[in-house]
Amino acid sequence: MPQAKTLPAAKGYDGPFSLFTHALPIIARVLVRLSCLATLKLALMLPFIRTPSYHSKVITPDFMTNVFRRKGILGGEERVETLRVEVMEMGAIGAVERIYITYSGLRPDSRPPATMIAKVLGTSVKDTIVGSLCPLSENEHRAYTHEVFTKKVKGLQPLVYHFDLSFYGVGLLLMEDLRELRHIKSRDGASLSDLTRVVELCAKIHSRTLNQVPRPMVQEFQFHTYLLDHISGTNANMALTGPWSECMRAHPRLAHTMELFLDYDNSDKLFVKMRGFGFRPTDSAALPKPFACLIHGDVRLDNCFFDDKTKTAKLVDWQVIMPRAPLLDIGWLLMDGSDETLSVPSTEVLCSLPLNAAPPQEEAEACRASVNVLLTAYLTTMSHELSQNTSYTGERPTMAYCQDMLPWLMLNDAFYMMVSVAQIFKCDPKTDMANPIVQTFLKYADRLEWLLRVFVPTLDFIQQSTV
Repeated sequence: MPQAKTLPAAKGYDGPFSLFTHALPIIARVLVRLSCLATLKLALMLPFIRTPSYHSKVITPDFMTNVFRRKGILGGEERVETLRVEVMEMGAIGAVERIYITYSGLRPDSRPPATMIAKVLGTSVKDTIVGSLCPLSENEHRAYTHEVFTKKVKGLQPLVYHFDLSFYGVGLLLMEDLRELRHIKSRDGASLSDLTRVVELCAKIHSRTLNQVPRPMVQEFQFHTYLLDHISGTNANMALTGPWSECMRAHPRLAHTMELFLDYDNSDKLFVKMRGFGFRPTDSAALPKPFACLIHGDVRLDNCFFDDKTKTAKLVDWQVIMPRAPLLDIGWLLMDGSDETLSVPSTEVLCSLPLNAAPPQEEAEACRASVNVLLTAYLTTMSHELSQNTSYTGERPTMAYCQDMLPWLMLNDAFYMMVSVAQIFKCDPKTDMANPIVQTFLKYADRLEWLLRVFVPTLDFIQQSTV
């Protein structure tokens, strides 16, 4: 049995220069592993890069009229008369806007949308570079326009009216406005019934490509994970010694788990487990071990909309869709459970527990019962979906598989929280308490500290694992 390795000591946070020196190894590794195509795109892009202006040049009444006519929504003399644009937020690779629309010449039976959502990709030089090299926009474009995939997930996504994307990561997505549906913020947490509805939605998505992802789809939807696979040590330093260090270290089990990722071997084992197949998914010898499918990759309440009339839900933001182990989506969603749903003790109680102390028994049992309800709903829905798929003859996930994966899912949550905290180091939890991002991650810290204590009694298994 392999011996546990001694973890290297974390380096101190010395401000922006320290962050720059920490980033140098990341930059070097990314440049080495960037594909020839991505490098070519960057070289071709730099001389011409500029901030696009979709607002005035593209989104016009005539443009929108043509979009609706191609979709069969408008006909004859019907046309878009006026547009009013309201900027909602600035996302990772562009702006999200709501467009208010008025029409002229409508027939009595016409019901075109009064509003729609516009996602303007590449609204700055940074957005364009990120969108071109790290294919968030490409992934989302495929998720909404790929003929095979959109048929498989019909009804689980918003309706898309138009999606245009350029070689340089500049584009425009026009889609259904889901504001009539109920929406919950991740920081507020969800009830068990709402979480159940989301895991049932995930089961439908996963079952339709479970161990049957066509090779071209695997290659097309393969997110460039090398941008994440080699940043664990640096992000552990940032998360544990930067502005968020006091918050992270106040949660003993969470901080200890993050320290594990100072050792690259541990993060590599985690990545292999989460992939669900061989280390290189484009290799013809890569086989599911034991399950793989296309996952959404960012299943959070912030991306979920609930239709209480039909008892269903829809997911937006398909930017990191990728072939992975199916339960990865469920693991991240667990952090969106409310304190009541997960029976999370108060922050004071959580942070006062010694590192190796067992969680309070009554609350831990209640948490396990809630998670068991979610996993049962997930497996039941997946079994029903697979029974409708006459071409699927392979094995199906079982409760034993889910229970085996739970500790790894908690480690995966800790890793990506560490990555996220490192990326938002400019948000100081001491001074930015009103910032929604800070509020969300403070809640995540409490919930993940609790989930780690309940489902990961010891961390020895990752160092002893041979996956």
